[in-house]
Amino acid sequence: MRKPMMASLALAVSLVVSGCSTLEPRSTEVAPAIPSQWPGTATAGAETATPMEVADIGWRDFFVDPRLQTVITQSLENNRDLRVAVLNVERARAQYRIQRADRVPAVGVQGQMTRSGGDAPVTEQFSANLGVVEFELDLFGRVRNLSQAALQQYFAEAANRRSAQLSLVAEVAN
Repeated sequence: MRKPMMASLALAVSLVVSGCSTLEPRSTEVAPAIPSQWPGTATAGAETATPMEVADIGWRDFFVDPRLQTVITQSLENNRDLRVAVLNVERARAQYRIQRADRVPAVGVQGQMTRSGGDAPVTEQFSANLGVVEFELDLFGRVRNLSQAALQQYFAEAANRRSAQLSLVAEVAN
């Protein structure tokens, strides 16, 4: 009798402990294999040139021909795929804001005034209500993880938009 009871108690404790584990993925950021800076070119009078960030080089700095810049500008303004990419970024940003809003309590406020009268004396009634409408305690990090996933999705969509823009500029310039 004592042995089955201890076995069931051990099983119950192990189930409770395993239920308390989080499902949060452990991610480590890996440094990119490519350098983030171009080596600067030495100019006359400068002993050492400061390196330029690769991401800071705009296509207008790279393509200096005014006719080519005009064609690239027109293609960027009229490309439907780029418009879709911009809308995807806006949608991902809105989704992130919705997920981020779930991390704080939702508060509801309501006010009411009633005035009645006529032949009788005028009576007025005021009421105000304030309360927490919805809030989920984030004991195991589910809400935080959903918010982080939405943020990473937003970053991915922004990178996709930039990639579409760079591809379009490269295609037009080619």
